[in-house]
Amino acid sequence: MRKYEQYRDDARGMTAGLCILLAVSVVGTIVFSAIAMAGVTVAAAYGYLTNMTEMELPAGYWEGVFQQRLIQSAVVTVLAVLGTAIYRTWQLSDGGGRWVARAMGGTRVLQTGETDASRVKLMNVVEELAVATGLRTPSVYVLENEPGINAFAAGLDDKDAVVGVTRGAIEKLKRHQLQGVVAHEFSHIAHGDMRLNVRLMGILAGIQAIATAANFLLRLAMPNPDANGRVSKHPLGMVLAFLFGAALWPIGRIGSLFAMLIHLAVNRQREFLADASAVQYTRDPIGLCEALQVLLEEEEGSRVRGPGLQFASHMFFASGRGTWERLFATHPPLQERIRRLEPAVATAGCP
Repeated sequence: MRKYEQYRDDARGMTAGLCILLAVSVVGTIVFSAIAMAGVTVAAAYGYLTNMTEMELPAGYWEGVFQQRLIQSAVVTVLAVLGTAIYRTWQLSDGGGRWVARAMGGTRVLQTGETDASRVKLMNVVEELAVATGLRTPSVYVLENEPGINAFAAGLDDKDAVVGVTRGAIEKLKRHQLQGVVAHEFSHIAHGDMRLNVRLMGILAGIQAIATAANFLLRLAMPNPDANGRVSKHPLGMVLAFLFGAALWPIGRIGSLFAMLIHLAVNRQREFLADASAVQYTRDPIGLCEALQVLLEEEEGSRVRGPGLQFASHMFFASGRGTWERLFATHPPLQERIRRLEPAVATAGCP
C-alpha cells in the first residue's frame, strides 16, 4: 500500500502547485487588465489635451496620471473579478448534492424497503465504505436510464454529500468492482473535492468577467443605426468603447484559457488522488483496476446521456462524453489510471 500512499501524496502536491499557478494567472490577468485600461485612459486624455490646448504641463505629470489611473483600474478590476467569483460560487453552492442528483435524473435508494437486488447491493456497498472511511452514509441515487458505467459524488461537505451510480454500473460490475468505483467517489467526499471544484469554477467565472466586459464594450462601439439610418451614439464614446474593448479582449481570453486549463489539470490530479485513496479504503487495487478495464471494453463505456451532463461532467468517475483532446479532458486517460493502479498488468489487463 506504500505505493498508493506515494501516488496520493504526489497528486496532492501537484494540486497545490497548480493552485499556486492559478493564483499567479489570476493576478497576472488583473495586472495586465489594469495596465491596459490605465494606458487607454491616459492615451485618450493625452490626445485630447494635445489637440485642444497648448498649455504647458509640469514634468512628470503624465506619469502621475498613469499611476493614479492604474490604481483605479486595478481596484475596479479586482472588484469585478472578485464579485463575479463570489456570486458564481454562491450560485453553484446553492442547490446542494441532492439537487444535482435529481437534476441528472437520479432516483434515491431507500435504506429500507428496497426490492431491487442491484439497488440493495449498492446501498450495502455504500454503508460498508462509510464505516471504513469514518464518514456518515451519504444519500445514494441511481441514474436508472443510463446504461453506461459511471458514478459521481456531489455536495459541498459530508453532510450534504450524495453518491450517484448509473444503472449500467450496478448491473454490469461485480461487487468488488462496484466497491472500487464507490470508494473512488468517497475519496472525493473525504478530500473536499466538490468544494474545491466549486471554488475553482467561481475563480474561472471571475476571470471570464473581463472577457465578457470586453465583448460588451466592443458591441457598444458598433454604430447600430436606427430605421432612418441615424446613429445616436457619440463618436468619441464609440471610439473609447472600442479602444477599451480591444485592449481587454485578448487579456480576458488568454487569462480565461489559462485558468480553464489549470482547472482541468487540477481535476485530473484529483482523479488520481481518488483512485489511490480508493485502494487504501478497500485494501484491494484489483476491484478498481478491473472496473476501469471494463470501461475500456464496454461498447457503452462511461457515456452519460442525461440532461445534467453539461454542468456535471467533471463530477463523474470517468468522462461521460466522447473522446476529447487530452489537454482539455476533465479526466486522465483510463489506461494511465490502470497503469498507476497495477503497472505490471496495464498492457495485459487486470488479473
